[in-house]
Amino acid sequence: MEDYWQNEEVSAKFTSHTNPPFDIPPIPNKIKTMNLLELKLRLETLLPDWKWTLPPSPDLGILSSPKAFEVARMQGKSPVEVAATLIQEVENALRTENIAAEAKLAGPYINIFPHDKFLSELAQNSSDNFKINLSDKHLLLEYVSPNIAKPLHAGHLVNAVIGENLKRVLSLKYSNLETEIYWGDWGIQFGIILWTIRQIQNNTVSLEINGELVSLNIDEYDEDPIQTLVRIYVWGNQQKDLIPDFDNQIREEVIKLENGDKNSVDLWLKFAKDSKKVILEQLNILGVSNFDHEFGESYYQERMTRLTKFMDKYGLWEVEGKGRFIDLDKMSAQWEQQVPLVRGQSEALGVARGETEGFGVVANPIPFDKIATYGRCYLIQSKDGYTTYPFRDIAARWHWAEDLQADIMITLTDHTQSHNFHQAFSIVSYLASKKEFLELSDDEVSNRLELENLVHIPYGFLKLPEGKMSTRKGNFVTATDILEQIQAEAKLNLQERYPDLEKSELDYRSLKLSLAAIKWTILSKDIIKDTVLNIPQILTFEGNTGVYQLYTFARLNSILRKNECDLNSNLSFDLSLLNNEEKTILNFAYQLPIILEDIAQNYKPHLLSGYLFTLSTMVNKWYGIVSVSNETDQGRKETLLFFCQHLALLIQQTLGLMGIETLDNL
Repeated sequence: MEDYWQNEEVSAKFTSHTNPPFDIPPIPNKIKTMNLLELKLRLETLLPDWKWTLPPSPDLGILSSPKAFEVARMQGKSPVEVAATLIQEVENALRTENIAAEAKLAGPYINIFPHDKFLSELAQNSSDNFKINLSDKHLLLEYVSPNIAKPLHAGHLVNAVIGENLKRVLSLKYSNLETEIYWGDWGIQFGIILWTIRQIQNNTVSLEINGELVSLNIDEYDEDPIQTLVRIYVWGNQQKDLIPDFDNQIREEVIKLENGDKNSVDLWLKFAKDSKKVILEQLNILGVSNFDHEFGESYYQERMTRLTKFMDKYGLWEVEGKGRFIDLDKMSAQWEQQVPLVRGQSEALGVARGETEGFGVVANPIPFDKIATYGRCYLIQSKDGYTTYPFRDIAARWHWAEDLQADIMITLTDHTQSHNFHQAFSIVSYLASKKEFLELSDDEVSNRLELENLVHIPYGFLKLPEGKMSTRKGNFVTATDILEQIQAEAKLNLQERYPDLEKSELDYRSLKLSLAAIKWTILSKDIIKDTVLNIPQILTFEGNTGVYQLYTFARLNSILRKNECDLNSNLSFDLSLLNNEEKTILNFAYQLPIILEDIAQNYKPHLLSGYLFTLSTMVNKWYGIVSVSNETDQGRKETLLFFCQHLALLIQQTLGLMGIETLDNL
């Protein structure tokens, strides 16, 4: 590391205060080693007014503080001059804690540089790289949310990939984490399906899907349940403009189902069972499985009945014919009196229509005094008496807080549903804050339903060049279609590179490449942004792609194989035998706990892919310069093999958090 500070180009950037104006005492023999996150948290405890962040480059150490800017503004001095005096505080803190690191100046910034002992112990305790701040709270994560009688589409693919990534990262922080798949198993679509079945019975009809004319015969159901149900749904929707009394006929089918008509219920149960089987198999291919809970919209019918009686009894909503709605203006005024503003609850009551931000921790909430612009939120529609999505979401949160005892409740959906969740969360939290709520539940449940515990994570759309899709209109591409298109392209690429691959190996590798490509594409940018899927581009071996990550791992693995080692080999390690570039790579590699903690707090998966891409770029640059096999110094050679093994495992395990499996050869 000393070479960096002696570099003429670097020295020229900074003033004469670049190095500390005092002698650094020798490091004690008894050292406390911790990962970077633990070091950051410890420094923030020892120096409570200091902020520590990751430096812009691993050449600049492992942590950096801009404290000098803050003090300089107050004192009217130069930040560089102030930093030269403040650094002593950091050195004292490091010495007091026997931390194997030292502080150095980078112009006005005070940076922490690890000693070899610090890096060496981290290298030999690799599990510390995944150790973040633990929480004893019970977290419930709901994701995927597929619809019965419909295939997984592009949105479900995005949801599954993001949700699985968040689950794996959040499980590092929350030992008590449970997942739920929330089935869309209720609503108008079943009225359409049941009506259509009664209309066509044993007849064969034609309909248009994705611009092509296809046939529909209910007898084909057992052969392909999902495809048959989709065609039933599409054909039914296409009759809307042809049947004068269409809406009323559909409404009658929904009422029959809700009233327990045996024939309707039996069909609905069969569709639900068969759909779930197919969908769960598809999710398993994506690496998504083992949900702790499976609830559907239908599950909350009884709770909504209880809520309806409760709301009617205390006049907590407005009545409009068959409908019931919350007057948000009135609610906000009452809430302001009931819940002190200092609690911060009223700062996140909702979001204006069209807003694409999320809710809770990731929200950009509208200020309390503007809540009056929101108007009404219907929980029961006036026209037909149907319950709405916000009402079902209110019932679900009550269930999660009461029966599942969840302290933090997270839901992942596309950003178009943000407004729905802002309304639902504000209403359920408002209701739970009222003393009348004790008739339904207790104080613990009420506390769990505070706004800060209700989180909606929104994401953008995955689009094909053809544009947006709609199942209702018969214009859609399923998640399976997308994966098959990617795999077909991956096979062509592999056959070109490895013409002698056997079919079984070709199928295996192409599937792994395809999954890596699509998952990386979804997770490599801020999830709120839309993504247009360019299949050839996401399968390239160069650049910011999932395939590039697999290639980096395979390269490191090939070095080990050439030297008769593998990921489990017991290798010796002497950090002093690594050069400055190799130590800098480790400096960067050990940023991982801070990245993971940031994701666990702010739900930004792209931070992990950004970290991995930078690490892989550094590794590949090093790979092009250094030949481990030709190293003549046996001590350094074995240390380099350990270095390769260590980084390969780190990359493999970090990709695993993204749901991406590595390939030994590529």
